[in-house]
Amino acid sequence: MNRLLKTTSLLALVSAPFCANAQSPTDFSNFSPRLKLQSRYSLYDTYRNNQSDLITNTARFGLNYRYKNVLGVLEVQAGSPSDQFTQSKTSSTTNGPQNLFIVRRAYIGVDLVAMEPATVSLLIGRYRFLASQVYAPDAITQVLSTNLDNVSSATSSDGLIVKYVGKFDFGRVGAEFGVVNNIAVAKYSTGSTWFGNSSIVTSDNSFSSAPNTQSRGMQGVLTSDINVGDGIVEARLAYGSQNGAVTKVTAGSYQAQDVTSLEASAGYNYMQGQIRGGVWYQAVTLAKAQTGAIVGVNNVPVYTTVTSPTADLDSQNISTIGVGVTGNSKLFGITGLLADGDAFTYGIGYQNINGQEASGGGTVGGLATGVTSFSNQSLQISQYNVGIGYNQGVFNLELNYAMSSANYEIYTNNDGVAKEKTASIVYLVGTISL
Repeated sequence: MNRLLKTTSLLALVSAPFCANAQSPTDFSNFSPRLKLQSRYSLYDTYRNNQSDLITNTARFGLNYRYKNVLGVLEVQAGSPSDQFTQSKTSSTTNGPQNLFIVRRAYIGVDLVAMEPATVSLLIGRYRFLASQVYAPDAITQVLSTNLDNVSSATSSDGLIVKYVGKFDFGRVGAEFGVVNNIAVAKYSTGSTWFGNSSIVTSDNSFSSAPNTQSRGMQGVLTSDINVGDGIVEARLAYGSQNGAVTKVTAGSYQAQDVTSLEASAGYNYMQGQIRGGVWYQAVTLAKAQTGAIVGVNNVPVYTTVTSPTADLDSQNISTIGVGVTGNSKLFGITGLLADGDAFTYGIGYQNINGQEASGGGTVGGLATGVTSFSNQSLQISQYNVGIGYNQGVFNLELNYAMSSANYEIYTNNDGVAKEKTASIVYLVGTISL
């Protein structure tokens, strides 16, 4: 009996640190990884001399943290210099090296209310609002997308956010609202660099120099996922507004505009993505531009209205509407192709954009092509995207075709002159996402 008591006491003594650690804030179970690796290889294009090379690649990683009612998220992304190195220029003339390590998300939070079926959390830091769903293959979903989450990686919304999540028998509803240094508003590139997206509002955030524009914005998102039959009806609505948002920085001065952005989407997700389709919409308004001198950190610029009729200073209205469907072969009972649980994937998408600002033009044989910097009111662009691929869990390989067609000659041909109304590309994209 004494031996049994001694043995029991010894085991209890040895296991005590491990039991304590399992309840501690630093226990491994409190952490979970974030990872997204994405590589795209161009096979054919009509605007870069048909170069076969890697394009628009992504390497993101980070950690989620949760301990009782406390949470935190860190996500970073590898970057590249803003300007390329050449034989005669071996160092960056911009702040490019500072972009080699980009913080996408970095916030801490606490659950103020954590009782079923609702959770209300307060978050502080760098956040990325998840707004409209885009139901299309990779090109429109990730690269040419105008939704908030896929805006340029260097642009996030730094501030104070309140988040609500409710889980009910009929489905899930959510709401997010934040007061931030800058709202995220995306646009896609045009002309010779059409294959990509960027941010309309210049980042004024907590991971670069101290915020120095004194402009603040508000951004909010409503979400619902309602159970219907063997699928889910997905609905999203997002709105952001910022007065005096900085949209361009030049030597010694800011350009600022009042900016609003509305996003919405609705779709149906059948059997966890076996087939998923829907529509999305975005409306962006930019007011008349103002300029103000940069007079030092934390000093409020004094703005004056710009009177120049140059296109990129005009007030502007941009609208995007799209429709698409994606799915996989599990819908038809076709699976286990190379390994258990895998499937073929497919998707098709279309979106139309009105009012997207562009400038460009050039000469052919000394003659102007007629494309100059022009006002946003008349540019119309249609984009088409088809993709087929292979999926295995968190891995996806997809062959994409994307084509963009405009009513002006804004796209560069293989000869480097902007004289084409269309541009297209065929590429492979591989993705691992956790």
